[in-house]
Amino acid sequence: MPTEMNELQFEAYEGDPKVSSVLECPQDAKALLLFDHGSHSPMRHPLMNNIAEALANNRVATFRFNYPYSESYHLPDWEASPDPLPVLLDTAESALKQAGEFARDLPFFVGGRSMSSQIVTLLAAQGKTKNAMAFVPFVFPMKWRELLKEPTEHLRHIKNPMLFVQGGADDLTVITELQQVLSSLSAPTTLHVVEGADHQYNVPVDSNRTNKDAVIEVASVVSDWIDAVIKDEGNRAGY
Repeated sequence: MPTEMNELQFEAYEGDPKVSSVLECPQDAKALLLFDHGSHSPMRHPLMNNIAEALANNRVATFRFNYPYSESYHLPDWEASPDPLPVLLDTAESALKQAGEFARDLPFFVGGRSMSSQIVTLLAAQGKTKNAMAFVPFVFPMKWRELLKEPTEHLRHIKNPMLFVQGGADDLTVITELQQVLSSLSAPTTLHVVEGADHQYNVPVDSNRTNKDAVIEVASVVSDWIDAVIKDEGNRAGY
Protein backbone atom coordinates (compact mmCIF):
# COMPACT_ATOMS: atom_id res chain seq x y z
CA MET A 1 0.00 0.00 0.00
CA PRO A 2 1.20 3.60 -0.71
CA THR A 3 2.69 5.56 2.18
CA GLU A 4 1.93 9.23 2.74
CA MET A 5 4.71 11.53 3.99
CA ASN A 6 3.78 14.78 5.74
CA GLU A 7 6.34 17.27 7.05
CA LEU A 8 5.67 20.14 9.41
CA GLN A 9 7.25 22.30 12.08
CA PHE A 10 5.95 22.90 15.59
CA GLU A 11 7.05 24.83 18.66
CA ALA A 12 9.35 22.75 20.84
CA TYR A 13 8.00 24.67 23.81
CA GLU A 14 6.00 27.84 24.33
CA GLY A 15 7.70 30.82 22.72
CA ASP A 16 9.75 28.89 20.13
CA PRO A 17 12.07 27.49 18.80
CA LYS A 18 10.46 25.49 16.02
CA VAL A 19 11.53 21.94 15.23
CA SER A 20 10.79 19.66 12.29
CA SER A 21 8.75 16.48 12.18
CA VAL A 22 7.69 13.91 9.63
CA LEU A 23 4.62 11.69 9.59
CA GLU A 24 5.07 8.46 7.63
CA CYS A 25 1.64 6.90 7.28
CA PRO A 26 0.64 3.92 5.13
CA GLN A 27 -2.89 4.19 3.75
CA ASP A 28 -3.92 1.05 5.63
CA ALA A 29 -2.29 2.07 8.93
CA LYS A 30 -3.52 0.16 11.98
CA ALA A 31 -1.75 2.32 14.60
CA LEU A 32 0.43 5.41 15.02
CA LEU A 33 3.72 5.27 16.89
CA LEU A 34 5.52 8.39 18.11
CA PHE A 35 9.10 7.41 17.24
CA ASP A 36 11.60 9.59 19.07
CA HIS A 37 15.30 9.62 18.09
CA GLY A 38 18.49 8.79 19.99
CA SER A 39 21.11 11.26 21.17
CA HIS A 40 23.18 11.04 17.96
CA SER A 41 20.62 9.79 15.46
CA PRO A 42 18.26 12.65 14.46
CA MET A 43 14.91 11.93 12.86
CA ARG A 44 16.40 11.55 9.36
CA HIS A 45 19.30 9.36 10.42
CA PRO A 46 19.48 6.28 8.16
CA LEU A 47 18.63 3.95 11.05
CA MET A 48 15.55 6.01 11.96
CA ASN A 49 14.51 6.07 8.29
CA ASN A 50 14.96 2.32 7.94
CA ILE A 51 13.02 1.43 11.07
CA ALA A 52 10.18 3.81 10.12
CA GLU A 53 10.02 2.29 6.63
CA ALA A 54 9.96 -1.24 8.02
CA LEU A 55 7.19 -0.27 10.43
CA ALA A 56 5.19 1.26 7.57
CA ASN A 57 5.52 -2.05 5.73
CA ASN A 58 3.84 -3.58 8.78
CA ARG A 59 1.02 -0.99 8.70
CA VAL A 60 2.40 1.06 11.61
CA ALA A 61 2.53 4.81 10.98
CA THR A 62 5.30 6.80 12.67
CA PHE A 63 5.66 10.41 13.79
CA ARG A 64 9.33 11.43 14.04
CA PHE A 65 10.68 14.78 15.20
CA ASN A 66 13.84 16.65 16.13
CA TYR A 67 14.78 18.34 19.37
CA PRO A 68 16.13 21.92 19.27
CA TYR A 69 19.74 20.68 19.45
CA SER A 70 19.23 18.21 16.58
CA GLU A 71 17.27 20.52 14.31
CA SER A 72 20.44 21.72 12.56
CA TYR A 73 22.78 18.90 11.75
CA HIS A 74 24.92 17.50 8.98
CA LEU A 75 25.36 13.78 8.61
CA PRO A 76 27.55 11.78 8.75
CA ASP A 77 29.82 13.95 10.89
CA TRP A 78 27.14 15.51 13.07
CA GLU A 79 27.99 15.65 16.76
CA ALA A 80 26.09 17.69 19.33
CA SER A 81 25.27 17.46 23.01
CA PRO A 82 21.62 16.89 23.89
CA ASP A 83 19.53 19.74 25.23
CA PRO A 84 18.98 19.95 29.00
CA LEU A 85 16.44 17.44 30.29
CA PRO A 86 13.61 19.99 30.76
CA VAL A 87 13.93 21.06 27.09
CA LEU A 88 13.91 17.44 25.91
CA LEU A 89 10.83 16.69 28.00
CA ASP A 90 8.97 19.81 26.85
CA THR A 91 9.76 19.08 23.20
CA ALA A 92 8.64 15.47 23.47
CA GLU A 93 5.44 16.57 25.19
CA SER A 94 4.77 19.04 22.36
CA ALA A 95 5.42 16.25 19.86
CA LEU A 96 2.92 14.05 21.69
CA LYS A 97 0.24 16.68 21.16
CA GLN A 98 1.13 17.04 17.48
CA ALA A 99 1.14 13.29 16.91
CA GLY A 100 -2.15 12.96 18.78
CA GLU A 101 -3.78 15.27 16.25
CA PHE A 102 -2.67 12.97 13.44
CA ALA A 103 -3.71 9.82 15.30
CA ARG A 104 -7.42 10.60 15.00
CA ASP A 105 -9.07 7.18 15.30
CA LEU A 106 -5.80 5.23 15.17
CA PRO A 107 -4.57 3.55 18.36
CA PHE A 108 -1.71 5.71 19.63
CA PHE A 109 1.58 4.27 20.87
CA VAL A 110 4.68 6.08 22.11
CA GLY A 111 8.21 4.93 21.41
CA GLY A 112 11.71 6.27 21.70
CA ARG A 113 15.14 5.06 20.72
CA SER A 114 18.05 5.01 23.18
CA MET A 115 18.13 8.46 24.87
CA SER A 116 14.52 9.05 23.97
CA SER A 117 13.42 5.74 25.45
CA GLN A 118 14.30 7.38 28.77
CA ILE A 119 12.49 10.59 27.77
CA VAL A 120 9.19 9.02 26.71
CA THR A 121 9.02 6.62 29.65
CA LEU A 122 9.76 9.51 32.02
CA LEU A 123 6.84 11.43 30.50
CA ALA A 124 4.70 8.34 30.97
CA ALA A 125 5.77 8.07 34.60
CA GLN A 126 4.82 11.73 35.09
CA GLY A 127 1.34 11.08 33.71
CA LYS A 128 1.81 13.22 30.60
CA THR A 129 0.97 10.58 27.99
CA LYS A 130 -2.70 9.98 28.74
CA ASN A 131 -3.66 9.32 25.09
CA ALA A 132 -1.04 6.61 24.67
CA MET A 133 -2.14 2.99 24.73
CA ALA A 134 1.33 1.57 25.40
CA PHE A 135 5.08 2.26 25.08
CA VAL A 136 7.99 0.93 23.02
CA PRO A 137 11.47 1.66 24.39
CA PHE A 138 13.98 0.77 21.65
CA VAL A 139 17.47 -0.17 22.99
CA PHE A 140 16.83 1.28 26.45
CA PRO A 141 20.32 2.38 27.67
CA MET A 142 20.55 1.31 31.31
CA LYS A 143 24.21 2.33 31.59
CA TRP A 144 23.72 5.80 30.06
CA ARG A 145 23.34 8.33 32.88
CA GLU A 146 23.84 11.71 31.18
CA LEU A 147 20.21 12.64 31.81
CA LEU A 148 19.07 10.43 34.68
CA LYS A 149 21.16 9.25 37.63
CA GLU A 150 18.84 6.27 38.02
CA PRO A 151 17.63 5.44 34.48
CA THR A 152 15.17 2.71 35.49
CA GLU A 153 13.71 4.10 38.73
CA HIS A 154 10.80 5.89 37.03
CA LEU A 155 9.65 2.77 35.18
CA ARG A 156 7.86 1.52 38.29
CA HIS A 157 5.38 4.40 37.99
CA ILE A 158 4.19 3.34 34.52
CA LYS A 159 0.98 1.31 34.36
CA ASN A 160 0.55 0.77 30.61
CA PRO A 161 2.15 -2.12 28.70
CA MET A 162 5.73 -1.73 27.51
CA LEU A 163 7.76 -3.54 24.85
CA PHE A 164 11.55 -3.33 25.20
CA VAL A 165 13.39 -4.17 21.96
CA GLN A 166 17.05 -4.67 22.82
CA GLY A 167 20.19 -5.80 21.07
CA GLY A 168 21.72 -8.91 22.55
CA ALA A 169 25.21 -7.40 22.21
CA ASP A 170 24.32 -3.83 23.21
CA ASP A 171 27.12 -2.46 25.40
CA LEU A 172 24.79 0.08 27.04
CA THR A 173 22.54 -2.56 28.60
CA VAL A 174 23.05 -5.84 30.44
CA ILE A 175 20.11 -8.00 29.41
CA THR A 176 20.00 -9.99 32.65
CA GLU A 177 19.89 -6.77 34.68
CA LEU A 178 17.13 -5.37 32.51
CA GLN A 179 15.17 -8.60 32.94
CA GLN A 180 15.41 -8.22 36.72
CA VAL A 181 14.13 -4.65 36.53
CA LEU A 182 11.23 -5.57 34.26
CA SER A 183 10.21 -8.52 36.43
CA SER A 184 9.80 -6.13 39.37
CA LEU A 185 7.39 -3.80 37.57
CA SER A 186 3.61 -3.85 37.96
CA ALA A 187 3.00 -2.88 34.33
CA PRO A 188 2.76 -5.64 31.71
CA THR A 189 6.20 -5.78 30.09
CA THR A 190 7.63 -7.70 27.16
CA LEU A 191 11.32 -8.00 26.31
CA HIS A 192 12.50 -8.94 22.84
CA VAL A 193 16.21 -9.45 22.29
CA VAL A 194 17.63 -9.28 18.76
CA GLU A 195 20.32 -11.93 18.91
CA GLY A 196 23.83 -10.63 18.37
CA ALA A 197 22.71 -7.06 17.63
CA ASP A 198 24.43 -4.00 19.02
CA HIS A 199 22.96 -0.62 19.99
CA GLN A 200 22.27 0.22 16.32
CA TYR A 201 20.94 -3.28 15.57
CA ASN A 202 24.14 -4.11 13.68
CA VAL A 203 24.91 -7.84 13.71
CA PRO A 204 28.22 -9.74 13.33
CA VAL A 205 29.40 -10.20 9.75
CA ASP A 206 29.59 -13.98 10.25
CA SER A 207 25.99 -14.25 11.45
CA ASN A 208 24.48 -14.67 7.97
CA ARG A 209 22.26 -11.70 8.81
CA THR A 210 22.43 -7.99 8.09
CA ASN A 211 21.34 -4.80 9.80
CA LYS A 212 18.37 -4.78 7.41
CA ASP A 213 17.37 -8.26 8.60
CA ALA A 214 17.57 -7.10 12.21
CA VAL A 215 15.46 -4.00 11.47
CA ILE A 216 12.84 -6.16 9.71
CA GLU A 217 12.76 -8.38 12.81
CA VAL A 218 12.32 -5.35 15.06
CA ALA A 219 9.45 -3.97 12.98
CA SER A 220 7.70 -7.35 12.85
CA VAL A 221 7.96 -7.81 16.63
CA VAL A 222 6.63 -4.29 17.27
CA SER A 223 3.76 -4.85 14.82
CA ASP A 224 2.73 -8.17 16.38
CA TRP A 225 2.92 -6.70 19.88
CA ILE A 226 0.78 -3.72 18.84
CA ASP A 227 -1.82 -6.16 17.48
CA ALA A 228 -1.85 -7.99 20.81
CA VAL A 229 -2.18 -4.78 22.85
CA ILE A 230 -5.04 -3.52 20.66
CA LYS A 231 -6.81 -6.88 20.94
CA ASP A 232 -6.35 -6.98 24.70
CA GLU A 233 -7.63 -3.41 25.03
CA GLY A 234 -10.66 -4.32 22.95
CA ASN A 235 -11.38 -7.36 25.12
CA ARG A 236 -11.24 -5.24 28.28
CA ALA A 237 -13.58 -2.70 26.71
CA GLY A 238 -15.99 -5.45 25.70
CA TYR A 239 -15.64 -4.99 21.94
